[in-house]
Amino acid sequence: MIESLVNLFWAFVKVGSFSFGGAYSLIPLIEKEVVKNQQWLSHDELLKVLGMVEIFPGAISIKFATYTGYKTAGILGAVAANLGNIFTPAILILLSTYVYSIYENNVLVTKAFNGVKYAVIGMIVAIMFQNAGKNGNR
Repeated sequence: MIESLVNLFWAFVKVGSFSFGGAYSLIPLIEKEVVKNQQWLSHDELLKVLGMVEIFPGAISIKFATYTGYKTAGILGAVAANLGNIFTPAILILLSTYVYSIYENNVLVTKAFNGVKYAVIGMIVAIMFQNAGKNGNR
């Protein structure tokens, strides 16, 4: 039982550590860990779970961790998988918050965050124009 919990934790640490790019970018990572490496789910079951998790709110990785963990080791498995899933992001946020609290009044840090803010606004506007062009051609 302990080995299953540790395996669930580490499998979802991998998923949570490389979850850049949004929900659907995680599916290949989840498939690799859950179907290919650990064989907790079959490929068909993964697809059925993917359909099921779409009807509930929240992050796909959390729902997959909960399902896989519960199926593998019950409630403790669900807890272990979810703790693994949030481990790396939580540590990174804590470290970032600590570093930011030290340098938040630094002029260069303030300018960098303002630059990021304007870059994000620019990306949102660019996406709006791209999508407006696509919808106009239909």
